[in-house]
Amino acid sequence: RFDELRSAVDGFRGQAPDKAVEWMLETIGHLEQEQRDRTHLMKRSWSDTAFEDGEAANEKTLEGFEVDLVNMLRSSRQGLGDSQILGNAIDLAGAYKKNYKLEQSEAVLLRCTRHAEDRSGAWMVKYLNHMSQVRMKQSRDTEAMEMMYEMESLASFPMDEPGASTFYETL
Repeated sequence: RFDELRSAVDGFRGQAPDKAVEWMLETIGHLEQEQRDRTHLMKRSWSDTAFEDGEAANEKTLEGFEVDLVNMLRSSRQGLGDSQILGNAIDLAGAYKKNYKLEQSEAVLLRCTRHAEDRSGAWMVKYLNHMSQVRMKQSRDTEAMEMMYEMESLASFPMDEPGASTFYETL
């Protein structure tokens, strides 16, 4: 879709001011990046894994996720600043949490803190959601409650927005 839009904008070359065409192409690039970031934010295939094959098989599955994340990190110049890697790291923390590997989950999430804060919004809500669940499982209820209040303060969308009622009910 973005390629089609780029082609349409390129059709304006010679008819519209060069600055306007460049601005439109730059805007398309920003929209494309935002779409990629949103896809990475919503990633949860690792934490959605059923983990029903026994402890040894679950451990092997987690090791596979770890190898995948390490390979992503090795090939990146941005590390956790890259939305794909940040999304996968938070997803790995969710998979650890699901397997009661709370120390590993916490360690990954703590490394993600600054990057989630930099992106803020939905990234911070996802981060806080996982971290608050880790804190609850660690019987650190006061910290978990504070994080839940922070999540609520970050939710700045109207109730009639799709998914809003489910979000507030879950929170």
